[in-house]
Amino acid sequence: MDSQARVQVQAQIRNLFQNKPAHGHGVSPSFRDFHPTSGIELQKMMLKLVQAASEAAAVAFRSLVSQPSEAKKQTLEAAIEVAEAAIKDRVNPHLVKMAMGIFLTHSKEAQYLGVVAPSLKEHLEFAMPAVIPIEKAVVPEADVTPTLPDSNPTTADTLRAIETLSYWREDYDLNDHHYHWHLVYPWSGISTIKEKKIHRTIDRQGELFLYMHSQMLARYNAERLSWSDIGLVDPWSYDEVVEPSYTPPPGLRDEYGARPPLQGWLEQHSPYMPDKLATVSKDTMIFWRNNINKGIIQGYFYTKKENGDQGKFQLTEDNAMNWVGIIVEAEAHQLQEVSPGSNEFIDNDLYGTLHNLGHDKFGEIGYQTYMSNKNRWGVMGSTSVAVRDPVFWIWHRHIDDFRQSIVNKYKQHPLKESAPPHVKLTGVQILPQDENSTTPDGGIATYLTAPRLELHEVNAKLNHEPYKWVVKVEATVDENEIKNLKPFTVRIFIAPKRLMHEQRRYIEMDKFLCTLTTKSATFVRLDVESSVARKVPDPSEYQDPRCLCGWPQNMMIPNGTELGTDYVVFAILTNDIISEDDTVSMSFCGAKDSKYPDPRGMGYPFDKVWFRTSSEMREAIKGLDHVKLSEFKIYRETQLYQGRIVTVKGDISWENTIQYFFTQSDASYMMKEYKIDLTKKEDVIRYRMFIFGVENGTIPVDGNTKEKKSKWSDDKIAKFEAWIDADFP
Repeated sequence: MDSQARVQVQAQIRNLFQNKPAHGHGVSPSFRDFHPTSGIELQKMMLKLVQAASEAAAVAFRSLVSQPSEAKKQTLEAAIEVAEAAIKDRVNPHLVKMAMGIFLTHSKEAQYLGVVAPSLKEHLEFAMPAVIPIEKAVVPEADVTPTLPDSNPTTADTLRAIETLSYWREDYDLNDHHYHWHLVYPWSGISTIKEKKIHRTIDRQGELFLYMHSQMLARYNAERLSWSDIGLVDPWSYDEVVEPSYTPPPGLRDEYGARPPLQGWLEQHSPYMPDKLATVSKDTMIFWRNNINKGIIQGYFYTKKENGDQGKFQLTEDNAMNWVGIIVEAEAHQLQEVSPGSNEFIDNDLYGTLHNLGHDKFGEIGYQTYMSNKNRWGVMGSTSVAVRDPVFWIWHRHIDDFRQSIVNKYKQHPLKESAPPHVKLTGVQILPQDENSTTPDGGIATYLTAPRLELHEVNAKLNHEPYKWVVKVEATVDENEIKNLKPFTVRIFIAPKRLMHEQRRYIEMDKFLCTLTTKSATFVRLDVESSVARKVPDPSEYQDPRCLCGWPQNMMIPNGTELGTDYVVFAILTNDIISEDDTVSMSFCGAKDSKYPDPRGMGYPFDKVWFRTSSEMREAIKGLDHVKLSEFKIYRETQLYQGRIVTVKGDISWENTIQYFFTQSDASYMMKEYKIDLTKKEDVIRYRMFIFGVENGTIPVDGNTKEKKSKWSDDKIAKFEAWIDADFP
């Protein structure tokens, strides 16, 4: 791999994603990530990129036989030129960038050079200042009160409990995960130089769509339980209204509109939308929903050929989850052919595009209500920001019900059938990596830190102390027979103890391949190695784009409580072999070929029903040597985390410590740019989290616009946080 070629191409791509076209948003300002018409336009643009790259490759690889890196560089540059020309020709820039992101994610040439689709922070809207300087007020100067735009403006609904979770929904890494997952698995399909037609990424993409979003929901509900006044998410019922409103953080408001409180779906669709980008009526959505439910119950879906002939596609235990996912999402029409070459497709008139247009039904609420010169659509219309809105989780709670219908439709095979022969699971524990951790025995600590304002995070950012899984296994054969034992898979899940009787509450934490070479062994698995987690490769090394669609490392452990929240660990050994590719987040991101790298149902053994009460579950695993159920606690620490949880000692107050933290240049800069007076205790208290973010390198505070690094030592940061924790003495 030629690092210079990679850097050059990556820079061109970054410029494409960050440059704002002179004409604004193009002829069609309302390209929607989920809209069927937009999906067709996306397919056309992808094919243009692929065609340009293919033609360039044919020339480059003949003339540059001995220079493969240069040939691949020229191949990618041909696609970039097409994208740049399209934007100049007033094609919607969001459409072009989405097509380019999908193209790069699946391009063998990009993978060879280590070129990846830019993360969200490299997009135009994330290149804007996150905190907007104060606009001049038209009032007498003496009456001006310095204010900063609040990412959650204070209204009646923001005082409701649901706003507590804004730190979680607005987490940058969560949003980037969701965005990249949809680049890897776009519902519109992908196209490559080798295969110039539209096809899906992986064989079980429908199942993966349902499973990944089900896991997101399980984690969100676990997070809600850590705050005593918030219950579980209820599913959308089509005729209701959404009580809380949603307003994007300040830096995103040029791109996305607000959604007002106490509004539901429009009976028809927004009258302000162009016909080709309009949604459908609420009755149509209900019609599709009912038909899908009926198909699941009956065990078949109706199909239609191009000549109009109708048929039936039978659901089986093996194909049901995948096909329900394909239909519910819904994947593009050409991807719903029931068998290759059959020219027989799922009847779109009956089942529609439920999930995708559900997103747009919510997105148009703000478009209809908050008219402006830009007619901004809500965040629900975009994969890069949809999870920020509380309604995303209400909608996906409903979508998850389709998955649960399949889970409950088929009974799980006896767990003993999955047991690896002659292997016994004797113990499983989750432990802090730090042997000197101050977390109580049998627990793991989570903590909330300052948000990254420049990435549009709000209120706080969740993290946890580094942890590890300790799995103990024994062979039940003689020493001389151990060499004949086959590899086996370890699967680990957690769930809130109070909800352990519900299969949909189990959160996959890891699965990995093991081989016994001795009579007994202890396998240690670090948090960063998880098959679920987003990988964090050395930026200087090759990056597989699938590394980016795993679950965020900082959110692997749900938030706890100060006294500790009770969780259960469910671990099982299975007699199958999964991929040993540890460079990607295999559980959510699949493998490099077109086959999902795990032969069992996603989320096994929770992919089919086998218990309905906690006692029934315990009874089912009684006597099984390859299954273990244990307990632990998750704590929420209020102290600082500096390698480990510590308490900062000493008498820290404004008078004896904090007021001396700010230099004269600090004070001058903050007053000039943000009207914050660092010499006044009340200003420092009021804007403490903003100041803390500044001091951690969000923006410079000394007027030096070239220096982005923190000006404070770790000791200063620790003391400032301790002063905050102590209620500002």
